[in-house]
Amino acid sequence: MTRPSKKARLSEPSNGSQDASSEDKHSIFTTWALKRGVEINSVAPQQLPGRGLGLMTTAPIKKGSRLIFIPERVMFKPDNAFIKRSGLSNASPQAKLSLSILAKFNVDDSPLATWQSTWPTKQDFDACLPLSWDRDVLTYLPPAVAAPFERQRADYARDWEAAKALCEQSGWSEEEFVYYWCIVNSRSFHWKPATGGAGSMVLCPFVDYMNHGPTGSGCEVKQSGRGYEVIAERDYGKWRCHFLASFFPLPLRLIRPSMNVLICQQSPSRATTAQCR
Repeated sequence: MTRPSKKARLSEPSNGSQDASSEDKHSIFTTWALKRGVEINSVAPQQLPGRGLGLMTTAPIKKGSRLIFIPERVMFKPDNAFIKRSGLSNASPQAKLSLSILAKFNVDDSPLATWQSTWPTKQDFDACLPLSWDRDVLTYLPPAVAAPFERQRADYARDWEAAKALCEQSGWSEEEFVYYWCIVNSRSFHWKPATGGAGSMVLCPFVDYMNHGPTGSGCEVKQSGRGYEVIAERDYGKWRCHFLASFFPLPLRLIRPSMNVLICQQSPSRATTAQCR
């Protein structure tokens, strides 16, 4: 792929240092989320050198406590009117959300830029996602990785075929589309409206700092009639526990070992690897 456009480079990749600008953007985003009704209890985003970005406890947490609540009104949903006007009602849920994000986020004056600044960069995806790798590198993928990757590549090819005409007439490059497609396929949730009707893929601010793990591995995400809530599945101590997340809630076989999901019970040295969905 060619060099990413300026708009696609949404945040600087981590260099392992706790620089002020990196800390500030997550602090600013936390305030942004709170003002919009996101409930955040005793957790905060934390960049951990060599381990990625995740959530750290800021106070002791008891099993059953609600850590995060995301009301429906702050979720980013597909723009169904835009999708219908574009003749893409039959596109996949991932393609619909990717195009809606492109239209809303990929502008200089995006009202969602504060949220966007906390997302992984194209460079982050290139380092970890085989979809971005050269074909000669892909030949070295072991069979256990190659098979699910081929399915992923087929899904992308289907979605790009559906989106290509709209992107071309809107002046959006394939590189921009694939970036937001990776955002959707690594950070989105399925939302089923309480009032009934078809569900859709959505983005949820702040809770997207976390990744998926097996039941009992750290916390439970539940959908209620009002939104998503995250509940602690066990007790946690202050400053000792991390909800470390890779950027990819994809099969673990598609993630390089350095990007595995980690959940530390006592300290980073006792981290255990969680399976991804």
